[in-house]
Amino acid sequence: MELVSLFNPFSSKPIGHEDRLTWAFLVTCKYNLPLQNFLRELVLRETADSEMSLETKDVIDNWKPANISTQKKYIQIESAPNSIVSVLLTDEPIKKKINVAWSDRNPKYDGIIEYPNGLILIIENKPRHANVSRDQLSPNIESFPSELDVENSLHNRAVCLVWSEILEGVLGFINSNFATFGSSEIASDFLTFVEENHPELTPYRTFRLCAGRPEALERRIDKLHKDIVARVRVRNAVGEESDCEFYYGGIYRENRIAQRIYFDCENNQHLRVCLWPANTVAQVRQLYAYFGENGNANFLNFANNDEWTFSSLLRFFSLNNYIDIQTNPDLPAGDYLDYFADENYFADENIIGQWRYETNEERGNLMDFLHQLNNDNLISEEELEKIKQDFLGGKITRMNVAPGFAISREWRLDDIIEWEQDETLILEDIMINELNDLLAAWGEEL
Repeated sequence: MELVSLFNPFSSKPIGHEDRLTWAFLVTCKYNLPLQNFLRELVLRETADSEMSLETKDVIDNWKPANISTQKKYIQIESAPNSIVSVLLTDEPIKKKINVAWSDRNPKYDGIIEYPNGLILIIENKPRHANVSRDQLSPNIESFPSELDVENSLHNRAVCLVWSEILEGVLGFINSNFATFGSSEIASDFLTFVEENHPELTPYRTFRLCAGRPEALERRIDKLHKDIVARVRVRNAVGEESDCEFYYGGIYRENRIAQRIYFDCENNQHLRVCLWPANTVAQVRQLYAYFGENGNANFLNFANNDEWTFSSLLRFFSLNNYIDIQTNPDLPAGDYLDYFADENYFADENIIGQWRYETNEERGNLMDFLHQLNNDNLISEEELEKIKQDFLGGKITRMNVAPGFAISREWRLDDIIEWEQDETLILEDIMINELNDLLAAWGEEL
């Protein structure tokens, strides 16, 4: 196979095979010119202090795309190259110099990148550095045109590039201002491929390796979400479908009281988890029905401890609009629950549900309810006016009211790093157990 193309996928090897990784990387480079330049500059950097240093020229603003191929035996080029460099891609730096020379082996090169200025990179991918041999890094002169300058064209030492640094460059490109949507999506898909099939190569497989970089932390947290979902699925009965899935950058659980769970890094110093139980009509009814049957003592224990932060979140929403109001912070969680659990509110099924105000009478009832919330200091005058403006000032005739909560907890990132380094602990299991303890307060688990 020689063609590197999105429409000619490399499928003759298992998904985790190193050749599939090479192909995916070369495809990403082919469609992203800045990454071609990035790889070239890495090679130039590594050869700068050698006896055969390469000249730095044709920078990004005046060079043309490279020709990229894979699984190739012979290199057909229009003119003889002036520099041929054997490049090793692996998992860890190799301090010992690897000298290369022309060999008589019959190779099939993992990758060939031919730059128009006469530089050729011969790519050898070994995701595990223990599998590297000198012979595999030495090309055969028969692979090149006969007019090749045998004495001076081959760089005498292999260049070792570590996958983590390459992936850092790909991640930086994705977050750059010059990445188009299409090229960014291809690069992002490549990172996802590596995360799923070669996670040991990524520079953000642990929080320590992220080193506080926001873009790396974002990828690490996405991986945390996905790994939690995967472990929950394994924990559940084998063969049964789980409602826990990775969705829109978080954990999604359909038809649950706490439907969305998200982790993030607060100020790059804390790992935080956030969830919002009872922020839809169905969730509110489930929550209050559970408390009606089982009581809310366990819930209030969490609300009153120092580990979890509870805020009342009163949501007003319609199909295309919503307003979230954090009610009086001095109002205890128990009083907030009791306020909306009062039989006067449940007497009319519209309350804590959908308000219809198509008639003057229905409109008056809604206004009475809103003014009562204002009088009881659950919403302010400004918030009352905002609700009137957004929901009662046009053609909207229905509004949902959901008295729910915003719940969060933080852990110091230094502690998270220590847990990751402790071989007796699994960070995902710690998070699952912490969340399950909370979710049990209203009869749920992941």
